[in-house]
Amino acid sequence: MLGQYAARLRVTDAQGRFGLTSTEITVGNTAPEVTIQTPGNGAFFDWGDAVPFQVRVSDKEDGDNPVCGRVQWTFGLGHDVRAHPETLGTGCSGAWPTPADAPEHGETENIFGVVVVSYRDNGAGDIPGALGDATLILNPKQLQAEHADASSGVTRVEDESASGLAKITSFDAGDWIAYDPVNFAGITGVRTRASGAGTLSLRWDSATADPFATVTVPAGVGWQNVDTALTDAPTGSGKLYVTSTGGVEVDGFTFQGAGVGDETPPTVSATLAPAQPGGENGWYTGNVTLTVTATDNGTVASRQYSLNGGTTWSNANNPVTLSAEGAVEVFYRATDNAGNVSQVGKVTVRIDKTAPVLSVSGVEAGEYGDSASLTPVFPASDATSGVASVTAAIGDLQVTSGKPVDLWRLALGANTLTVTAKDKAGHVTKQTVAFEVTTSFADLQQLLDGFKAAGLVTGGSLNDQLQEARKHADNGKTKNAVKSLEQFGKHARDPRKVTDAAVRAVLVRDAEALIAQLRAPAGG
Repeated sequence: MLGQYAARLRVTDAQGRFGLTSTEITVGNTAPEVTIQTPGNGAFFDWGDAVPFQVRVSDKEDGDNPVCGRVQWTFGLGHDVRAHPETLGTGCSGAWPTPADAPEHGETENIFGVVVVSYRDNGAGDIPGALGDATLILNPKQLQAEHADASSGVTRVEDESASGLAKITSFDAGDWIAYDPVNFAGITGVRTRASGAGTLSLRWDSATADPFATVTVPAGVGWQNVDTALTDAPTGSGKLYVTSTGGVEVDGFTFQGAGVGDETPPTVSATLAPAQPGGENGWYTGNVTLTVTATDNGTVASRQYSLNGGTTWSNANNPVTLSAEGAVEVFYRATDNAGNVSQVGKVTVRIDKTAPVLSVSGVEAGEYGDSASLTPVFPASDATSGVASVTAAIGDLQVTSGKPVDLWRLALGANTLTVTAKDKAGHVTKQTVAFEVTTSFADLQQLLDGFKAAGLVTGGSLNDQLQEARKHADNGKTKNAVKSLEQFGKHARDPRKVTDAAVRAVLVRDAEALIAQLRAPAGG
């Protein structure tokens, strides 16, 4: 009948003590096949290592793409023939943490790693999901001879000088000890601790197979440590047999090399948001978000960043907001759960959120006669990216800070000084000062005197006509004053009397402005 059932077995001995076990049986839904692809069964590790793993799940009904969050694993501490769980987790890949304090159970204890991985599929119609699992053994690098999984012909003897307080004796030709399972991934050699004199042979899957390595124990007093390279060690998982020529007592074996413990640091990278600076010359004009990402053959434990050259590090497991203004070299790194630290990456972040400071002096709002001059002064500063440029203009006239501006070069009427400061990030500060340029008989006289002194005006007719016009105006004879100014303008247009075109234009302009003033209605 289709469905899911729990089968229980109870066994009772003659004294009435009993044992109970159960298993799940699903009819009508094939259980998923769980495979631990890495590490290999029987691989070696050090207590405290993180062991990278990769799990594959294949299901007849669901296919080969499991929900990795439903892949459950348990790392247990094996002890002789039992195990108790240490850590739990989920995922198709990652790294199993192993307890560094496991050897504290005692030097005589036979301890090892046991991993159980399980997965429950989606079910089939009304039939509940079926459970599939896989089990894996991990060997500590130090294997005591007396803890062999199987043996023939040898004797276990207690010995306080032995590393596990016991040893194997009566190890004669034809005798053997065996460890099952064993996988030599990451193992480069073995150190044998033995006494006596003779040769040990390491064989694969059979006590009579050809040896892939031999250990010659030299004669001597007490325990001898013999290092042997395992360049021809077999691949995959199998059963390791150790045989002897006789005459040798064995304490244990310490396998050398990384084994399957994680010694590979994470690969780390970082991105900034915005991806490109919004300002000029590589400057950001607002906050920047730093995101540190990392991948690892095991499990990434943490990501960090530093703003002081790596002196101190802060958590970057979540995106980090960089807000301080200035240029800073951001260091970033990642650490896996084995303690391996990635190479340090670097990225320079420049942030300037503040426009330059600008001050303008030497020009004030108000009226200025066009015979005068102004000296605008407009210093700028920027504490972060620095000042890129400061420009100023009155209309089309470019102005230099600290350099006088002759107002006769400006148009009569309203004028505006515009000063613009720009920093290297592209921030702009702008200030304006509005003022008015006027003219009068006094201004025109002062200009004429100055132009004449400069050799730009010849003869005295212009001066005579201007003084005559001013006299008529002072006496209220407007028509006569206008007539004199018209004559002044006529002579001012003569290049023989005024050699500079700009000077001719301003003299005529001012004369016409005075005529307009004289003709204007009173109070208008």
